[in-house]
Amino acid sequence: MACPTVAVVVPCRDEKGFISACLDALIKQTYPASLVEIVIADGDSTDGTLDIVEHYCANNERIRVVRNIKRSAASGLNCAINSTTAQVIIRVDAHSFVKGDFIAQSVKLLQDHPEAWCVGGPIVHVGEGAMGRAIAMAMAHPFGVGNAKHRFADYEGYAEAAATPVFWRSTLEQLGLFDEEFVRNEDDDLNLRIAAQGGVTYVSPVVSYKYWVRAQWNALFQQYLQYGYWKLKVVRKHRRPVSLRMFAPLLLVITVVASMASWGLGSVVSARALAAPLVVYSVAMGIAVLSAGRGQPFGKLVRLAGAFVAMHFGYGVGFGYALVRWCLGLSDHVPPRMTALTR
Repeated sequence: MACPTVAVVVPCRDEKGFISACLDALIKQTYPASLVEIVIADGDSTDGTLDIVEHYCANNERIRVVRNIKRSAASGLNCAINSTTAQVIIRVDAHSFVKGDFIAQSVKLLQDHPEAWCVGGPIVHVGEGAMGRAIAMAMAHPFGVGNAKHRFADYEGYAEAAATPVFWRSTLEQLGLFDEEFVRNEDDDLNLRIAAQGGVTYVSPVVSYKYWVRAQWNALFQQYLQYGYWKLKVVRKHRRPVSLRMFAPLLLVITVVASMASWGLGSVVSARALAAPLVVYSVAMGIAVLSAGRGQPFGKLVRLAGAFVAMHFGYGVGFGYALVRWCLGLSDHVPPRMTALTR
């Protein structure tokens, strides 16, 4: 089968610590170089990322940079896609690292599965430092992410999403590209549109993709706070949940807040009853931490538990905050904290 032309689109902003490794890996691909272009959509970086990218552009004619004035991933992806005529579009995030056969395997997977509207690889989570490694473990554990199949490194089969989505250009154009109303969760929106039109996504570990997770607890909390906040907009647009598991963190946060309020009002019995979900959550988390970190130092177990809490409570608080603002008619005015794009 003939090799199609490929555009690797990379949305980025302030990725000075990751962009060089990302580009080096994309340059050293086994796929025919003459058929590949790499398009960086820079969202007004202020940390020197653009200087690094422009240096690569000056030394490799296959790399281009486009300006992403709206700064979000969705707008950057659309800018990059609209600037190319390649037959295959592959999304790669700047804080990632791919193997040398990444493009070749991605194209082959797309050709081998004509029934799939989107293909890609599952995420292999990696982290820097002790906390980063704990976060990577949490983001790949069923207790942390439920049944999100694309987050399990060895998974192969149909899934609700792909970590590195690969599309025929014609498919993306049929779908209408990415919805720029979303600062976060633009991939959830696109995945639901694929499903709504009868499409499927196929994931295989032959497409190797490493994702560098946040390295600190507060950054992870902020990340999931935004995920939760923007998830409500996805639900409102599609009038259906992405999955039932998305409601679990919200329910946990609601019961904790209600329990604390009951305790403050002197209703001890109600407080204890409402605290039951938190007790169940704590026991389940303890089991998950002990099983995942068997034989590990106590400090690592604590960091892993902290990562779980940051993910779940960040998501639940974000979803709840969005729900309250929507009920008050304030959803059209997004707080700056929910649009900040930082690592």
